Amino acid sequence: MLLEFGADLEDRSMKGETVLERVAGTPDPDTVRHLLARGAAPTPRCVFRARSGAHNRPESARVFEEIEDIILRAAFARR
Repeated sequence: MLLEFGADLEDRSMKGETVLERVAGTPDPDTVRHLLARGAAPTPRCVFRARSGAHNRPESARVFEEIEDIILRAAFARR
């Protein structure tokens, strides 16, 4: 919803994270895809957050592996 009102995907939180970096650490690949489709930049920190999610939530490791793959593919496509 905030994107519809012009929110900047690259703004950083007080912790220094973009919204994509934050979402990459949650088991929600659909939101990761949505943010990438809207132009969010896949950063190394996104990959780190996905790997940390897999480590911290082993029951969701497959979902985080999917998120990591989505991010890496998006980064490669941007080259």
